[in-house]
Amino acid sequence: MRVKNIHSQDSQAELGEAGQRLALNIQTEVSREAIQRGDWLFSQPPLSPTDRITIEVEAAQNLQESQAVHIYHAASRTTGKLTLLQAKQLSPQQKVLAELILQEPLFLTYGDKLILRTGDAKSLLAGGKVVEIHSPKRYKRTEVRLNFLQNLLSAQYSAQRLSYYLQHRPMQLSELAWLEQMAEAQLSTLITDNQALAWQGWAFSQDYQQTQSDKLIETLANYHQQQPDQLGLSKARLYRIAAINQPETLIYHFIENLLEQNKIQQTRGWLHLPEHKIRFTAEEQALWQKVLAHFEQQQGQALWVRDLANLLDLEESEMRNFLYKAGKLGYLTPIVRDRFMLTETLYAYARWIKAFILQQGEISVNQLRDELQWGRKMTVQLMEYFDRCGFLRRKGNVHLLRDRDLFDL
Repeated sequence: MRVKNIHSQDSQAELGEAGQRLALNIQTEVSREAIQRGDWLFSQPPLSPTDRITIEVEAAQNLQESQAVHIYHAASRTTGKLTLLQAKQLSPQQKVLAELILQEPLFLTYGDKLILRTGDAKSLLAGGKVVEIHSPKRYKRTEVRLNFLQNLLSAQYSAQRLSYYLQHRPMQLSELAWLEQMAEAQLSTLITDNQALAWQGWAFSQDYQQTQSDKLIETLANYHQQQPDQLGLSKARLYRIAAINQPETLIYHFIENLLEQNKIQQTRGWLHLPEHKIRFTAEEQALWQKVLAHFEQQQGQALWVRDLANLLDLEESEMRNFLYKAGKLGYLTPIVRDRFMLTETLYAYARWIKAFILQQGEISVNQLRDELQWGRKMTVQLMEYFDRCGFLRRKGNVHLLRDRDLFDL
């Protein structure tokens, strides 16, 4: 669809501005019947329309705490339910915050004007100004939230609102651009001027990054205290424990920053605090070199505790305890009980499987067996391990990626 020219007040214009009534000469393959009153024309993909919003409502007549309304926005019209958030009733000319649930979703941005009429549409009920386009279903009347909404209303400029938007949570750049109706370059300048930060489609404040980074460090410290014999946590597990409700992309970015600053360290894939060290004794280190030699002879295959005990003439229980300690140190991983694989080899297989699925869409046991040239039993054990840990998920006779970043170092 292409706009050939713009007409304003019966004359051709180079541009149209907010508040003007315009006629557009459009070149498109869309039929005239498919275009309806209230449709929008976008130069960039919009956010999804919303059906639950927060507004500042100014009463034109007495309002009850909850009532049915007709809603008019630009050339669109729908019905909905109005619920006052700060009062049980409202007199004419009074203003309060209210929630509006729409029967049909609308494309709305901050500051859009609404007209509300009674449920029978016979009389004017109130005017409204959009404050928030995604009203929460719970805790909508908390003091923190109402203060946040009042701050948005008191802000005179987009820069002020941006600081409030990012005060407690990150936001996607696409959402911010839509809310404030800004081009990408404008938003980038605004973020820089506000000393906010941006990363891979997200905007966030420095305070947010500091808070999440502190949580990551605190989580590792607690884990070390509770599990002193464990080296640390994988990146994916640290994310799930410390910040499961936060954007994964940002938390992984903060982890990388902490690694660069040496506030946390990574050893054989495990994240830990710099002061947390567990290691083999001199005797255990010598035994490990013998165990490692046998693993290297297996060309990537897993070994049983019993087989290694027999090869090195040790008691099975002694070998089991040693191999599980090696697992805690990150050298080995048990793919099933008492059968171990070198952790670095396991990561290499995970990277190959990930690349294969990204290209083919899925992988089967037979395809993996053909690649590794193993027996079916060990191939199944490896695949089931990846299913259990959350890297893959089984669907019929094939396996799909579930958490593609789980084995990324």
